[in-house]
Amino acid sequence: MHPDTMRLIDRWVGIPLCFFASFWPLKKAQADSNSTLATNIPPPDTIVFILIAEIGVLVVAYPAIKETRKQHPKSRACFITASAGLQTLELMGFEKEDIFGWKPNRLKAF
Repeated sequence: MHPDTMRLIDRWVGIPLCFFASFWPLKKAQADSNSTLATNIPPPDTIVFILIAEIGVLVVAYPAIKETRKQHPKSRACFITASAGLQTLELMGFEKEDIFGWKPNRLKAF
């Protein structure tokens, strides 16, 4: 995928998505402060990281991945990445069965 296309997707989809997702901690804090609103949400069974841009994204996202695995040690971490990221994730110590390759030039196959 062309880098300019990725930038457009990030600008028009990623930024608004992050904006609305940033309200989640506020809602959670409100729920925690009022015991009648608090719910016992179980930890997720599977956490999926979508890292389809470049290998550099894997390196930058690694601290977030590590923190997520620390907070949810029993959850399975899966990755969707471009074919170049497969070896990088294996070198980082993730199991091959949890890594799914994707070819950016085949959007229909995705």
